[in-house]
Amino acid sequence: MTSPRDVLKFRALLAFERIGRLERLLSEALTEAPRSSTGVVRALLSRVRYLEARLVKTTRDFSSLAARPEKIDGSRVLTDVAAVLNDLQAIHERLAFVSGGLRNAQLELFVTAVFEDAAVRLKRRLTVGVVPSDRYEFEQHKVIDDLGGSLRDQSPTVFLPKLEFDNPLHWAPLVHEFGHTLDDISGPLIDGLIRDAAAPTGFDSDVAKSWLTEIFCDLLATHLLGPAYLTSFVEFVACTSSSDVIEASSATHPAHRFRITAIKGLLRSNGVSVAYGGIDSLSEKIGGLFEELAEVEQTYRDVKPRIYAEPVGFRALRRALMEKTDNLIPPALRAVGFRNRNIATFCQRLQDGIPVGAVPAQEIAVADVHAASERLRVAVERFSPSDRAARLSNASMRNLNLLRRSVNERASSVAEVLNAGWIYKWAHIYEPFMIELDSLRDTSIDRFKQSVRRLDEVLRSSIDTAYLAKQLQELQSIPSVRKVGGEASGE
Repeated sequence: MTSPRDVLKFRALLAFERIGRLERLLSEALTEAPRSSTGVVRALLSRVRYLEARLVKTTRDFSSLAARPEKIDGSRVLTDVAAVLNDLQAIHERLAFVSGGLRNAQLELFVTAVFEDAAVRLKRRLTVGVVPSDRYEFEQHKVIDDLGGSLRDQSPTVFLPKLEFDNPLHWAPLVHEFGHTLDDISGPLIDGLIRDAAAPTGFDSDVAKSWLTEIFCDLLATHLLGPAYLTSFVEFVACTSSSDVIEASSATHPAHRFRITAIKGLLRSNGVSVAYGGIDSLSEKIGGLFEELAEVEQTYRDVKPRIYAEPVGFRALRRALMEKTDNLIPPALRAVGFRNRNIATFCQRLQDGIPVGAVPAQEIAVADVHAASERLRVAVERFSPSDRAARLSNASMRNLNLLRRSVNERASSVAEVLNAGWIYKWAHIYEPFMIELDSLRDTSIDRFKQSVRRLDEVLRSSIDTAYLAKQLQELQSIPSVRKVGGEASGE
């Protein structure tokens, strides 16, 4: 982005996307909600459409002055868009009656691929549950497992905003929340850093511990997902800072600037870079976007937000934490396997509407991939490796060969799916729509909403194929499966 005007357009774009998601969620709820609730659903849907009309007017007034930027009342535009985002969050908090359709197999696969695999490699036994939340926040709680009857048996539960249940790109913050379940690892580590600090932090040690815990969770998510976590985090900040300034800090959470500095520093030190547009890395682009958002607030807010300077003592602690976390995370968990050639190939597949890692769509129906994925998931969960081999050999070889045809020769990871998704979304959805905001038409908004929904669907299919590829590699290491599978496919 090159101007405050572009940043204001980006905030409007985020509001349009959330309007589309709420509109779809409420429209689906009309067919599922009890009769007593349909009146409330209709009222909320009407409110969402009113907000869209209001945002369209603001955007058109704004765009009409494109040739005379000196006439643009940036303060009014910022206030109007912020008011729409605030109203959308208030509507989200009234979604208690929306529950149908908020469970999908791909979200379960995401949890399996990221959380549970990480727990195993970190020598933890965890079963993470994802619960839909009416609040537009990502949270984590530990729920005592009543069946176990012991305080030692705790099942971490992460809360995902209902608006994002179908959007894999915003499942990334759940990985940060997963980090809070590792307090028996992060707690002693952080306590030791504060105790052994060479310089005083300059503020309360409890605050320092809370801030470092948040940064530990950010670093963990970055290790697991790469730039996709940073991109999701910055977009979340841009949406939720409409009422609270983007530079906000508290006793429990450090300023967003400190957190983004830590994330970018980790990506640089680990050499994790995903090309964006052949010029910048995705992380540098998104880090720059945060700076531009902060600059716009400085320019147009009536009350200028405070820019926080990172305390010198805390900066040293943050750097020490980055080093310790680097040593803690097993290499197998790190998102360092990105190759720009692969990401470019994945983006082309997304543009063609083909799941990342899948063969061309005409060769196999996506619905068949979903069905095959579900059958394989059930088999993997219920049977030991030897039983699994017999089950597949005797009853499911057709299924196994379907899976073989549904994934390409190279397995893709969830991290690659999300990074390719973000790059594609910026290049082929966000940036074209921002250009169209200069002469906004109703067809532009409809096309934008359809593009977002289509990308959601293809990314969910991509998570299926990533899971299938991994499971196939494990299954084909079993001699009986490899032998029978080869005979069934004529190899």
